[in-house]
Amino acid sequence: MYGQLQEWIRTGRMNQAVMWLENEMLQGRTPEEELLGLVMPSLQESPLLLRAYGERCFRQGRLIEAKSALAKAVKQFTAQTFRRPLLSSMALWVDILLRTGELQPAETLLRFLREEYARTEQEPVEGEVPYALGRAAWLLHGSAEAKALLRAAFDAYIRDGRLEQSADLAIELLLYERKQKDSDSAFKLMVEMHLRQTSAAERKLIPYVQLAEALKLEQREAWGEAASLLLELPALQLPYRLRAEAELALVRALRLSAVDPEFEERHRLYRLQEQFPSDWELQYDIRMALSEGYTSLKGKEAEKREALQEAAAIGSLLQFAYMQPAARNERTEAAVPAPQDLGAPAANARGPWRVHCFGGLRLVGKGVQAEGIPWGRRKAKELFLFLLLQPNYAASKERIIELMLPGDEPERAANHLYVIVHQLKKTLQSALHAENAVMIKDDQVRLNDAMIEYVDVEQYVALNRVAEQLWMQDQDLSVELYAQAGGLYGELLPELPYLDWLEEQREVLLEKQTVLLGKLGKAAEMSGATDQAERHYREWIELRPYQEEAYQAMMKLLMRSGRKKEAERWYGKLTELCLQELGTVPSEETRTILSG
Repeated sequence: MYGQLQEWIRTGRMNQAVMWLENEMLQGRTPEEELLGLVMPSLQESPLLLRAYGERCFRQGRLIEAKSALAKAVKQFTAQTFRRPLLSSMALWVDILLRTGELQPAETLLRFLREEYARTEQEPVEGEVPYALGRAAWLLHGSAEAKALLRAAFDAYIRDGRLEQSADLAIELLLYERKQKDSDSAFKLMVEMHLRQTSAAERKLIPYVQLAEALKLEQREAWGEAASLLLELPALQLPYRLRAEAELALVRALRLSAVDPEFEERHRLYRLQEQFPSDWELQYDIRMALSEGYTSLKGKEAEKREALQEAAAIGSLLQFAYMQPAARNERTEAAVPAPQDLGAPAANARGPWRVHCFGGLRLVGKGVQAEGIPWGRRKAKELFLFLLLQPNYAASKERIIELMLPGDEPERAANHLYVIVHQLKKTLQSALHAENAVMIKDDQVRLNDAMIEYVDVEQYVALNRVAEQLWMQDQDLSVELYAQAGGLYGELLPELPYLDWLEEQREVLLEKQTVLLGKLGKAAEMSGATDQAERHYREWIELRPYQEEAYQAMMKLLMRSGRKKEAERWYGKLTELCLQELGTVPSEETRTILSG
């Protein structure tokens, strides 16, 4: 097609060339820069090609050029009222403005994007929009909303078949989760699986898998292995920001692996500094990396101080949420205060809160654990827990009344619910300092998810779900996820023993755990880990003492291991339980195991 384009251009059929390139974009394919260069004289007349050119410049780190092209594209799309490309071009422009420190025009565009994104259900948008909103939420406000928006962007790229953009964001999500010290292992493994699958379809995406693996090695503090992998990485195939992240990671890994104890590799950071001078967010990260490197060297206090001062200056310019602690530390040289003793939340304690329901309710914030919360009404606590265990922390008023206020007349029940919601809002405000923590809108009662960082039951269910999906495709990953989920499980809110809706939840989770233990036992058997398999089957039997399948799995394991006497003892226990509690005997299938 390259030759055909040249022929059209040579014979003066520029319009035909432009139309073909525009059609490529409408099909979800971004033309390579060399193709765009062929029609450069006509580029200014096509907002679609301006957007493509701006995006290519952005990927290469030519931010000023990218910003100019995207601003022109936005202006032309506005005149033509093309909503989807207008919003995605504007979102790319916003991302560049944030990186170059132009916060005032970025905020103006962000307000418009937020309003438009609220209409997403009626008119879906491209992934660039939630991505820009998510990055802005994290950078400007440190908002818990950022994670949901970035994941929405990831889903949108996958939905539209944009593999390269989904791979870019997959790496950024792994970096984001690491910076946030997030523990969502299920999601991280799902992202890694996506990278493997996309790289199998598109060979040019293999470097993304390598970078993800290097980042995982870094998290394990396997610095030498991470450095080796990063040195082999074909980084030029990545967009500039990920190339920069790979270089920062390489310098860190070399230093901490003792390969470069004298921090000789700092020249890599200075080269990065010169390559991308317009990206102030990156410039801040480089200064922080320099200061960390100089910390380990004697006689380099002045260089460390200079790097921190420059970082503080950039931080004060950008005012990004994650930068401010570093800027404060440089100005005051104060030590980080130790976490307060666990107990009732301190007057200045804030969320978001990590909520643990397995083994009893615990809410843990920044260095404090909320205890002795004055719920005021028993139903207020019950409503809080009920909403925590619902998808999106929300349920219809009708459903809540049906479960929590059965028997009340409709009008009385509705009034009663409003009283409970008011009490819950008051409690969460006073005890957890959570503003607008619960609300009623469109016949839904909803917790404000900004106050919640993590719910162990939600994490458990997510890990189970992804593990189940992976069981036939990648059993090693699946087993890893199941093991993580199993480590979370415990009795659900044992302090509330007699609530019907909670009993239903317990039963659902118990069933998931028994399936989990069965699969972990099977996987352990297949790998020859007999002791481990036996432990999983024993836990299964403890949870479901009347479930015959658990005894069958244990007996088969013992028979295969040549331990018939022990298998007979388990059969005897099952027989005794069946006779005493159920008035039956084990099935013929179970009895025949002993003759195997």
